[in-house]
Amino acid sequence: MRTSISPKRLVIHDAVMTNERLAAEWRRLYLLPDERWPDADDAVRNCRLLSAESNVRSLVIEFTRTSDWPVLGSFYESLQTDEELPALAIAVTPSGYQLWLSLANPVSFVEARKFLMHLQAKYLAALPAGRVALLPDTASGVSELPVIPNFDPEKQKWAAFIDPGMGSMFIDEPGLDIAPNPERQADLLMSVKSISSQMFRRIVDEASDRVAAQPSCTASPIQATAFPSTSFNDPREFLLLVMNSSQVTLSERIAAAKALLVAKATYGADGE
Repeated sequence: MRTSISPKRLVIHDAVMTNERLAAEWRRLYLLPDERWPDADDAVRNCRLLSAESNVRSLVIEFTRTSDWPVLGSFYESLQTDEELPALAIAVTPSGYQLWLSLANPVSFVEARKFLMHLQAKYLAALPAGRVALLPDTASGVSELPVIPNFDPEKQKWAAFIDPGMGSMFIDEPGLDIAPNPERQADLLMSVKSISSQMFRRIVDEASDRVAAQPSCTASPIQATAFPSTSFNDPREFLLLVMNSSQVTLSERIAAAKALLVAKATYGADGE
């Protein structure tokens, strides 16, 4: 059964909503096959991330704090250099950032979650829980998001797509004070490409291979020595253990080291 967030009333000016170029880019990238671009008189103007058949075309990774821009910036670069994904869209909102990923062909919700969770574990492990949301997410009831650009009357700020090189400008002041130009918004989306089925499958297969490579607790007594029965209140301590353990794979040790470097660069020597 499809769930959705409680509709939040957002103001979207007619000039933005009726721009034909912007609507065309949204259809090309994010709208489900049976979904129409919202009309100016629609009471709720959301983009469905999850279809009635539990298929997904748009993936959103939401960062709830603008102070996490250094992590997002590094993540954005890694997706293109390490994962060889095409250019993606970044939006600034009145509370943080959203990274919008478009799929060339819809996939099942299960595969979409596997894709997102693999990227989170690989690149965003340094961020505390609650600072990143992987959407859609039926567990939290989020299966749609307001279309961008939109205006939040409570915070008196606009959400809009931005050039990735301008992301750091919003660390202290999230959101835009004035309505974004719809032609410029369309220009930004023109450079965005959908992730091909081959690219998507490669990353999902990598996630499956990584899970399959993990030995079970009964099959490998070495695993107990690599990760002793210890409770960790500090994620940094756990990452240090992984990085220095000779009982885990080299790629996992490298991933832990990268996460520690990102945490140190972003939050200081103590990772806070």
